[in-house]
Amino acid sequence: MSKINTAVATDYIKYLQFIEERKNSLDRTIVVCDKKNSRPDKLYKESKLIADWVSNDIDLMIECNAADGKAFKFQFRAKQFSDEPLFRLDSDGAAHRNSKFPLKIQQVTTPHFNKFNEHGRVIAYKTSQLKNENEAKAIQNDINLGFAHFCYEGNIRYKEDDLSEISLVGSSNQLDLDFKDSPERDFLENIHFNI
Repeated sequence: MSKINTAVATDYIKYLQFIEERKNSLDRTIVVCDKKNSRPDKLYKESKLIADWVSNDIDLMIECNAADGKAFKFQFRAKQFSDEPLFRLDSDGAAHRNSKFPLKIQQVTTPHFNKFNEHGRVIAYKTSQLKNENEAKAIQNDINLGFAHFCYEGNIRYKEDDLSEISLVGSSNQLDLDFKDSPERDFLENIHFNI
């Protein structure tokens, strides 16, 4: 039996507002560069979301594999409502089991979203895009595509209808160019551009 979030169970309408109402990111580009204290193999970043209908900020948390920027997780929480994340997208990991559902739909593989039901229990679900194998694979393999999907599902925008994007700093899939050690070196010397 999974733990019940009493704040959600007590005021489900307010919880739905956190999920469905517009939330705005303060950052056009969210730079994910911190090593997570409890998991040094993960990059981590907390950012803020604001909304007209809530007095305090909402925490947006981004986590991904430091080696390749994959196996990412996006979630948000509003501490004034609950200490637990209120909404989450997992791109990778174990399947979630919705124990109160019919047997044939209990297992929900990743990528999937997690949210609470009216009883305060976490349930996993897939959008139509995540049910499509090709779209799910594309979302799973591209952190910005995954983040865009999370933002659409959770109604998060940067200004009007624009979306924030994620920049990974420190993952091994990036070129680390250190200009301080050799400022005279031309890093483009053997590259030819067709103009």
